[in-house]
Amino acid sequence: MRRRTMLATLGAVGTSGCLRLTAEESNGDADATATEAESDGETAAATSTAGTTAADDGGDGSDGASPVTLSERWRTDQQVRYVWVDDGEFATSGYDGVSLASPTDGVVWSTDPGDNGVPSAAPSKAFAATDDRLLFGFGGGDDDAPDAGATFLAYDRASGERLWRADMPDDGIHARAKGITVVGDTAVVASDDIGSDTDQEPLVYGVDVETGERRWETGAPDLTTGFISGVAAHDGTVFVTQTYDGTYLLDPGTGAVTDYREGMKVSVWGGTPRDGTLFDVSGNEITAYRLDGDGTRWSVPDAPDARIPPEVDDDLVIVGTQTGYVYAIEADTGAVRWTSRLDRTVRGLAASEDHVWAWAVGSTLAGYDREDGTVVYESERNSDLVDLGAIDDTLLVGGGPGTASRID
Repeated sequence: MRRRTMLATLGAVGTSGCLRLTAEESNGDADATATEAESDGETAAATSTAGTTAADDGGDGSDGASPVTLSERWRTDQQVRYVWVDDGEFATSGYDGVSLASPTDGVVWSTDPGDNGVPSAAPSKAFAATDDRLLFGFGGGDDDAPDAGATFLAYDRASGERLWRADMPDDGIHARAKGITVVGDTAVVASDDIGSDTDQEPLVYGVDVETGERRWETGAPDLTTGFISGVAAHDGTVFVTQTYDGTYLLDPGTGAVTDYREGMKVSVWGGTPRDGTLFDVSGNEITAYRLDGDGTRWSVPDAPDARIPPEVDDDLVIVGTQTGYVYAIEADTGAVRWTSRLDRTVRGLAASEDHVWAWAVGSTLAGYDREDGTVVYESERNSDLVDLGAIDDTLLVGGGPGTASRID
C-alpha cells in the first residue's frame, strides 16, 4: 500500500510544458531573493540575477557565456531514483536495485535488494559510505507485507556482495528509512513512518558496521514524538535531527542522549556536514547550523520552500525550491551568489567544476555557469524520477535508465 502510494505521488506531477529562459541584471544585493509566482498560478520564466539568456535550442549562451553540450557516455540497466557521489564514484538506488558506477567506464556492479528478501525495497534518500562498503536504506510496507519496516543493507564496495541486513520492526509504524551515518565502527540508522507528526515513534539503531549486529536502540521516550529528518555525524557525536522538535545528540557507543538543541529544527538537510556545518531548508529560510555549538553561522530569509536536500560542495550551497527557484549561496558566508528560476519544482541538483545543474520535475534540465548563473545549457527531460550527480566532466542524470554524459 505504501509503496503504491509513493509511486503514485511521484508520478502525479505533470510532464507537459517547457522552459523559457530570460536574463535579468543583478542589483548587487547579495541577499536579494526572487519574487513569488503570480497569484493566478501561471508559471514564471526562469531568470538569473547574474545570468544571461540562453538560446532556445539549448546550450548556446550569450554575452560571453560559454555554451555547454552533453554527449552520452553510458547508461544503466536499472532505473535510477537517487544518485550519490562518493570518492570519485556514483552510487545509485532505484526501485529495481542499487549500483556503483565509474564516471567514465559505467556500472561496476549492480544488484536487486529484492533478491535478498527485502519485502518492498522502495529506494530512499538514505545512504552512507566507508572505504570498503556502501550502505543503503529502503522503505518497507507494500500490498504483500503492509506492516514491514524499513531495511538497511551494506554491500562490499569492490564486488557488490551483500554483507549484512538490518531491519526495523514490522509493526506498521517504522516503514521509512530516514538516514544512515557511520561513526567509527558503528553504523547509525533511523526510521519513522508516514502520517501525522503526532503519530510518530522515531527509532534509531546503532549496528556494527562490519557485521550489522545491533548494539543499541534509541526511541521513545528519549526521542520526542515527531518526524526524523536525518542523521549525521560530527566529531564523534551522532546528530538526530527532527523536523519540528529540535536535534538530539547521541553517544555512538551506547545510543544515550548526551545533549538536546531545541532551536535546531531541521526540515530538509544537506547530508554529510561540511566544516562542522549542517545546511537546512525549513519553511522559507535557508540556515547553516553550527554542529560544534549552539547557534547558526548564517541564514537566508524569505527563500521559497524546498523539498530536496541542498547540494553542498567546497564553496557552494545550492538550493532548489518547490516554486522552481535555484539558489547558489556562498557556503562560508551565506551570501547569495546568484538565483535563477525554472518553470516547475526542482527535484534534482548537482555541481561540477564549472557548472551548477538543476532539473525541474517532468520538464527541464538546465546548466548554469557556476560563478555568475549564466544559463549555458537547457533541454527537456520528460520524467518524474530524476536525481543528478556530477564528477569532474561527467553528469549522471537519473531516470529509467540513468544516463551519464560528458560535459563539453
